[in-house]
Amino acid sequence: MLNKIIAYIKELYLEAKENFSGLIVVTIVLAVVIGWMLLYIDSIRGSLVISIFMIGMVSIFMNPFLGIVGMVWAFFFLAGTAWYLSGMSWLKPELMFVIVTMVCWCLKMIVSRKMYFFVPVQLWVLIGLFICMCISSLGAVYSSAISWTWNVEFLKLIIIFFVFINLINSPTRFNIVYWMIVLPCAYLSLQGCRSYVMEGYSRLEQIGECQLKGSNELASALCLSIPFLFYKFFSKKKLERMLSLLVFPIIFCIIISSSRGAMVEGAIMIILLICYTKLSPKILVLITVLAFAAIIFSPQEAWKRLKTTTDYKTEGSAVSRVELAKSGLRMWKDYPIFGVGQDNFRHIVCQYYEIPGSRQRVAHNTYIQVLSEGGVITFLFFILFLFLLFRDLRFVKKYALKESEGFQIRNMANVLEITLCGFLIDFLFGNKIYYVLPIFFYALCASLKNIVKSQGLLKDGTRL
Repeated sequence: MLNKIIAYIKELYLEAKENFSGLIVVTIVLAVVIGWMLLYIDSIRGSLVISIFMIGMVSIFMNPFLGIVGMVWAFFFLAGTAWYLSGMSWLKPELMFVIVTMVCWCLKMIVSRKMYFFVPVQLWVLIGLFICMCISSLGAVYSSAISWTWNVEFLKLIIIFFVFINLINSPTRFNIVYWMIVLPCAYLSLQGCRSYVMEGYSRLEQIGECQLKGSNELASALCLSIPFLFYKFFSKKKLERMLSLLVFPIIFCIIISSSRGAMVEGAIMIILLICYTKLSPKILVLITVLAFAAIIFSPQEAWKRLKTTTDYKTEGSAVSRVELAKSGLRMWKDYPIFGVGQDNFRHIVCQYYEIPGSRQRVAHNTYIQVLSEGGVITFLFFILFLFLLFRDLRFVKKYALKESEGFQIRNMANVLEITLCGFLIDFLFGNKIYYVLPIFFYALCASLKNIVKSQGLLKDGTRL
């Protein structure tokens, strides 16, 4: 492992050496920018974070793939408000990374005269979905301006998807990106465990940044790491097997977050993992023991909150969510083709809410959100997109080699398939159509099929 890291650093050095003069100029400019920030920003932590961000930008010029890594880590650790110096609310760190990455990638292709873009059918479906959203915005019931703001957000997601599927083009890069997603989740779970030990039960509301802020969003993200770490437990690499043990603090953190949706999501994903995998009796006994340990040592407050799911007719939160779903369906019946416009649901739901306590609220359900705000055509595009991802993974499981140079191809297809099933459950409990994290996993699904086909990792005699 250490030799690989040294070899990679050496490769970066040689690449930088070839462009030495340009690198000198960029370094001088970077030094001036960092110095100015350290002088005029009161927070030392803020200065260091932005400095690291700028250094990351320079690194992308040497290797565009680093932009993918930077984008993922910016999402997990760098709040959108951190880029306040730009003076533009839409210019968030992950967007900066994707723009710089895209420019550097295009420049590299021009210099090498190797122009190639991978454009899967899923990308065209996303573009169709975006066009439907734009049409919905033209006839927005409450405000077209609000609707167009969210259309721009969705366009950013399409760009991120496009860059990811083109730069994740080898098993090594696929593995690196997946670890770059899972390790921050593990780090946040360790923070959550530390918070529980030091401060007691608090539902982890202060852990995470941006779209991961709050117990529900954080716990849902942590669930997505479980399948990957589970399969890495059977890896041939010792380091990966050791890191797979991080699944235990992740599961514990999901429980102490008391997120009912995430607990249901995690339980179903674990059941699917057991069903998908041929496990020895010893492993099954170990899983059973750990399950009982989780039940015994977890705080009673978490299980009390989970039990409220059975009282959906009387428990306040459950009642309101059921009524919001009904309101969304009533809304869709009034505007069936193109919906009420993006993010207009919250502004007109009061007109459809039939129980006391009506106020501005989101749908808390991605399916209802897409159907009511975008109409039936947008909804069908969304379902088609998810179906095509599942179809690609089925292709990999059917035609790809089981393993190649330590890369467990079919296991990764299983991991992503179970993760997508987790998203299908998660969508029942929140509005996730504009979230960045799902796009990372969608891109990994499309990239896996492309890697298998482009690098000849198919069974002998397979005809495409």
